[in-house]
Amino acid sequence: MEEELVYPDVQGTILATRLAAPSLVLEVALSTVTIEALESFRQGEIERRKLTEPPRTGLIWCRPDGGHLNYRTEANILGCLLKAAGIESRTPHELRHTAATLMFSDGASVIQVQHQLRHSRPSITLDHYGHLLPKDLRPVFSVVPNAVLTPEAARLTGTDG
Repeated sequence: MEEELVYPDVQGTILATRLAAPSLVLEVALSTVTIEALESFRQGEIERRKLTEPPRTGLIWCRPDGGHLNYRTEANILGCLLKAAGIESRTPHELRHTAATLMFSDGASVIQVQHQLRHSRPSITLDHYGHLLPKDLRPVFSVVPNAVLTPEAARLTGTDG
């Protein structure tokens, strides 16, 4: 099933998409910068086309008549945008990997990245991006003796005798 972004899907800082079934809503977080850019783009399109509202299809990225873009056109537009931004050409899938890498490098959990990428299970996210996670377990193990040795930790875990 093809996925297309329409204005009604953008709800505040959330992008709600209905892929598998109308009753199944998957949410993806949007940054303030993204929301502002979408609104600016929408206003520009309205002014450019002298419209009072988005095309009847509601598509955010569409042909001048409001119809669907084909994959080749989308790829060309993306290439032009990346070039204008001084970024080496990338496919949407490569940009997805970049986003996941940036999320992990910023401290996001596996669950947060899983939801943002809409993987069905955390194990899929780990299979693809586990190599990005810290390999050094010393910080994890350094807290265990301190936690177990405190009377409060022993009481909370039921190991105080």
